[in-house]
Amino acid sequence: MTDETKQVLVVKDDELARMRIGTLFRTLLTGCVFSASLLAETVNVCDDKAEWPPYSYNERVDGKKTKKIVGGMIDVLDAISEKTGLQFKLKYIPWKRCLQEVDRFGTTKKYEMFINGSYKEERGEKYYVTLPIYHTTPGYWYSRKRHPNGMDIKTTNDLTKHKACGLLGYQYESYGFPKNKGIDTGSKSFEAVFIKLDLGRCDLVPQSAPVPFGFKALGKDIIPEGVVFNKMPGNLPGNFYMWIAKTSPRGLELLARINHAIASLASKDKIHEILLKHLSCGKHC
Repeated sequence: MTDETKQVLVVKDDELARMRIGTLFRTLLTGCVFSASLLAETVNVCDDKAEWPPYSYNERVDGKKTKKIVGGMIDVLDAISEKTGLQFKLKYIPWKRCLQEVDRFGTTKKYEMFINGSYKEERGEKYYVTLPIYHTTPGYWYSRKRHPNGMDIKTTNDLTKHKACGLLGYQYESYGFPKNKGIDTGSKSFEAVFIKLDLGRCDLVPQSAPVPFGFKALGKDIIPEGVVFNKMPGNLPGNFYMWIAKTSPRGLELLARINHAIASLASKDKIHEILLKHLSCGKHC
């Protein structure tokens, strides 16, 4: 090997070393940018601290409540995260405050999205609404002790003729109670509202079936003996959505990415498959 050849090899080895160092540097730099990107794409989400089983609730271990949030909607969020790269960070707070915080995201920067929300015209004005995630069949609960022959309910107008009970912070416009007029919404939990129904303090509770039945996942049976569910005749299923702050600078971008993921999952029936594993309401769903 000539001295000239040795010199060429040394030069090439030196260039190769520089290339490797440059590649390593770019890899490290890319990693930093990627990490920063992930951090920037965290979406802070709130939901009702009263829990919404089987869609979202605190996992129980040996009958004890843990901090881990699980449920059908949580699994759907995980599937959307895989499709979009968005990291959803969920926290429970009072429902009314949750909605207010998302509305004020532009100022507070706390919560950018809430989940498990049905459609209301007022919400449509305040937030961006995603494609529907799941639906429940509207219905009502009543006690056979008070109404042994059932109740003659054919339309939402029939509901308003009876004394109705609901939950604090919830809206019942779709059941015929505009601005919650004509319905007692003093109960702070599903358990409390069913106790009120069982005691005869109201005739009915407008509420679909999955959540009351879903409390079995928490080790609770909140449905008193003799309290039964009836579907609303002729009513279309009630859809539930995710809601994004219009005050978020990236609100429309989040909406587009999340909707794309929802459409992709729904087209393959993946969302239905995910939720079906959690539902315990059988024919009442």
